[in-house]
Amino acid sequence: KDAEGIASQIGAAHGITAAAYKANVSDQKDIEAAIQRIARDFGKVDILVANSGIATAISAEDYKPEEWQEIMKVNLDGAFYSAQAAARLFKTQGFGNIIFTASVSANLVNIPQKQAAVSMTFTSRTEGAA
Repeated sequence: KDAEGIASQIGAAHGITAAAYKANVSDQKDIEAAIQRIARDFGKVDILVANSGIATAISAEDYKPEEWQEIMKVNLDGAFYSAQAAARLFKTQGFGNIIFTASVSANLVNIPQKQAAVSMTFTSRTEGAA
């Protein structure tokens, strides 16, 4: 199903306004524009859940540079750009919350892959950004 259709179904089922937005998380300007569009449409943003990610089953020694760069653009840059755009809005609004999600692969070696988003969450928490 398409995202707009699912948003319509959710809205109708619960008597609320629901909308779908599309943005490339690896593009800072695209994310910033999407967050601003959502704030305009709804009057505010209460929460951002940074939940994008690419998982692969490629051994570390077999990654091509472009594959690794794509993963980092989505998994790390995407989480940062999303949180950054939301934080700017939350600072203006005076409120808002950011939740980072990450795979359990950061702690369990089911498919050996480092999860930079987890480390970023812990770091930003100590710096007061999350």
